[in-house]
Amino acid sequence: MGRKVTRTFLTGANPFVLKYDRLMEIAGLVHRYFPGMETIGSFARVTDVTLKTDEELDALHGAGYDGLTIGIETADDEALRFMDKGYLAAFGASNAFQLHGVLPKDKEKLLTFFDDVIKNVGEDELRRYRESVHHL
Repeated sequence: MGRKVTRTFLTGANPFVLKYDRLMEIAGLVHRYFPGMETIGSFARVTDVTLKTDEELDALHGAGYDGLTIGIETADDEALRFMDKGYLAAFGASNAFQLHGVLPKDKEKLLTFFDDVIKNVGEDELRRYRESVHHL
């Protein structure tokens, strides 16, 4: 007897960039054709998450999306500008850390963590961070 599979991982660059309705449609298909599936994962960019509302993130989590793998391509600002990623190193690789939480449920916990990180960062780094997240 084979091992029970309970997780689907979407592939193809960063599927979490898809709009909320399309991600919900995909979740519906996963659960329809694989009724034992418990969770759905995918690659994502940090900006894919920030473009979704708290309500959308909560509904996506309820549909099974969890454990997103958020990619950090590089810590080189020049390369990030060339690739037009929409953020600079201060928002990505230079501040990489592992953080677990569910939005919006853990929003306060996550914001407190970010606030603690920001309190320990120098003014130059904060300035770069502000420039990197101007689009949020």
